Parts: sequence; C-alpha cells; structure tokens
Amino acid sequence: MVVKRSTTNMAVLIFLLISLASSHSRSTVTLELVNWIAYNVPAFITCSEKNKVLGDPVRVEHDGTYEYPCHTVMLGTSCRCEVKWDNQIRYFKAYKFTRDHSICGSKCRWYLVPGGPLLADSSEPIDYPVVKRIDNWSGVGVFSANNDEKVASQA
Repeated sequence: MVVKRSTTNMAVLIFLLISLASSHSRSTVTLELVNWIAYNVPAFITCSEKNKVLGDPVRVEHDGTYEYPCHTVMLGTSCRCEVKWDNQIRYFKAYKFTRDHSICGSKCRWYLVPGGPLLADSSEPIDYPVVKRIDNWSGVGVFSANNDEKVASQA
C-alpha cells in the first residue's frame, strides 16, 4: 500500500522543524580582543557579523580589551574584525562556527599581536594565555587615525 502525503502537511512539518532547530541554535559568542600590539600603541577595533557594515572603531589601549557579541546561527555564522594601529589596517575572521565552536564555547579570546591574532583559552587568566591557534591577518591596508574614535575600557 502506498501512502500519499499532502504537500501542505510536508511543508508545515519542514517549517516547524526549521523553526525549532533555529530557535535552539541561536546564541551569542563573546569576542574578546586584547591589544598586545605594542606598548603605548592604541588599536582601533571594529567587528561585524556577516553582511553587516562595520561600525565606528573603538580605541583600545595596550593591554586593554574590546568585547563584541557575535550572534550565532549554526553553520552560517561568521564575524570579522578590523584592527588599526599606527598606519596599518589588518583584518581577520574572529569567529566562524564550523572552525571555532568547539574551541571557544561562549567566548573567544584573541590576543592581537603584529604577526597575527592568537586565539587563547578564555578560561585562563588574561596575563597567561594558553594559545590554541595562531592565525594570519587576512588583509592589510593603511589608514590615518581619527581623534573622534570611541574609547574602550581597560581590562
């Protein structure tokens, strides 16, 4: 005996399953970026989620931190950050679900150094990072600093 399923019933079932899955898979990962570029060199940091325009840069002094809430939706999630210091601009992908979910949990702590960002164990003290991965900057450029940037709090 062949059982026929209504297209409407199947569509409703698929919609309910997708809704249920996406409501449980949404969460926020905190990106914590620590400026270790160089002593007395501020970094201007901006982060954004996929397809969003970068906001105004936040000034982060040496040893200071900047936090950005990266909203995750399973496989489609990625957040990138732009870091400016002296006359340089660098970019990196600060969170990609498939790459970082198992490493970061609810927080990704990045130490920003001239050679590239270092992903560390966020459960360790900030002064003694246990590095999990070393990344390269994915883009380079030149900028001129603006005195109107927002200032981030010291850690």
